[in-house]
Amino acid sequence: MHGAKQRPADAHPGQWVLIAPEAATDPPKTPDSEPLFTKLRNPSTGEATLYLFNSGAQQLFEVKAFHEEYRSWFIGQTVQQDGRLLFVTPMDPLFLILYYLIKADKEGVEELINETVTTRSLSLCELRDMRKVFGCCPREHIVTWLLQCWDNGASSLELEGKEAKQLGSLPREVSIDKAIGKGAQALSLWRRLLSGVKERYPFKSDVICHPGKWATMERAVQYLRGLAVLEVIYDDLDNKQLSKDPDEVKCTRHMWQKFVQSTPSSYADSLAVMTWKDGKGQTVDELAGQLQQYEENLSSSLQTCISAVEKLLDMLAEKVSREFQ
Repeated sequence: MHGAKQRPADAHPGQWVLIAPEAATDPPKTPDSEPLFTKLRNPSTGEATLYLFNSGAQQLFEVKAFHEEYRSWFIGQTVQQDGRLLFVTPMDPLFLILYYLIKADKEGVEELINETVTTRSLSLCELRDMRKVFGCCPREHIVTWLLQCWDNGASSLELEGKEAKQLGSLPREVSIDKAIGKGAQALSLWRRLLSGVKERYPFKSDVICHPGKWATMERAVQYLRGLAVLEVIYDDLDNKQLSKDPDEVKCTRHMWQKFVQSTPSSYADSLAVMTWKDGKGQTVDELAGQLQQYEENLSSSLQTCISAVEKLLDMLAEKVSREFQ
């Protein structure tokens, strides 16, 4: 038996102190076969319990935590605030099916098939990938970062509070980091990000969506979606009836006004006409489709004008050429 520490590249919340047999911590033979922490149903209680697969998933281990209040660890020159001591013991994976056999006997096979078991990997490789996908770039605006997280699937990733803390600093703001890890229950990363930003910036006016005017229709659509993100944040996040999808947000008069104010002069007059004649009550996704169609029509009309001018110039050149012959 020996002590082992799991230490991610840049965050203390992602390391633990554990006692485990050597078989549980053998180095992986390939990059994708490193030891893997996961949650499975406890065969006795049915509750989600932490287990460990060793390298290559050759053996299963149960993870037990010994915890005392006000306990921490000194690791090198740092203090590990998570003072738990984890014990890793081997177990027969056949025991894991006991819960399902008992449940099937009591409730029937159909109920067993319909049950969803959530599994969460805590491997260092996954944590690094998640930081890369959901991390905020230097000098990136908060709303731009949130929109990128949404597009990268933050709403489909369920995390408990301690798992969220292991991600390290995603937004590069300590106060938001702390808020993201609050709450022990499983929540989507998207929900945690929205709550963290709202706690750090309690007023909508404190958050800058996008400075200056956009130059392309693609940037225009992203700006409109950014305004929708703000609506989601400062609406009732606890109301499950309200969609957290920024593309499903109904465009309000205030949103459209801000959008038109951000337009360059070449678009301002045309978009002002669209305002509430066509836009009222539509979702951001529907308006984005209209804006893209408007851009295509504009490009088509411009191309038609250019073709007509080119044709006129050709006719004029031909006429001049005949007169000088």
